Amino acid sequence: MSLSPPPLAEAEAEGEGETRDWSEMPSDALAAVLAKLDATELLTGAGLVCRAWRRLAATDPTLWRRVDMSHQGDLLETEEAEDMARAAVDRAAGTMEAFWADSFVTDGLLRYISQRASSLKSLQLSLCDNVSNEGFAEAIKGFPQLEELDITFCSLYGSVCSDFEVDMMDDLLDVVTEDDDADFDDSDGFEDDAGMYDDEFDI
Repeated sequence: MSLSPPPLAEAEAEGEGETRDWSEMPSDALAAVLAKLDATELLTGAGLVCRAWRRLAATDPTLWRRVDMSHQGDLLETEEAEDMARAAVDRAAGTMEAFWADSFVTDGLLRYISQRASSLKSLQLSLCDNVSNEGFAEAIKGFPQLEELDITFCSLYGSVCSDFEVDMMDDLLDVVTEDDDADFDDSDGFEDDAGMYDDEFDI
């Protein structure tokens, strides 16, 4: 006399034999998952899982609009981190809006970004001893849409950052005064305050 396994045991046995092909995940669902990861994770991990994941990570520019590579200078070699940053810029295909990074940033990398990411609105740099005043001043001209600039513990000196902020304010003033209907009071929000030029700017 043979005893058949109970229904629950049969279901568990069938479940153990099931496999899921993650490469067949719908692209919109996969994009939502990958969007939770930072640039380094996409370039070194999730983006290499399979051909479908690698293709989406390489061709969907929305995944690269905000590139946060803060604290990567302590984890990666400078050249490796810089190569990853350049790859992220390329994959953004001109749509990058934010770039945040630290000690691995160089004049060359900033110039590379400025030539390919004119849509940048937020730039945050920290511990960037490899960025010079001249390199920063040259690169910053390539970000006409920049709204936020955060420079922390960098080797920049003198008035290079404050001069940039003044130029941005002048551009804003020009736009406002060109509007015949604008009612602008130049004493409102543009005081010559000694404390206005800090290391962190929100333009």
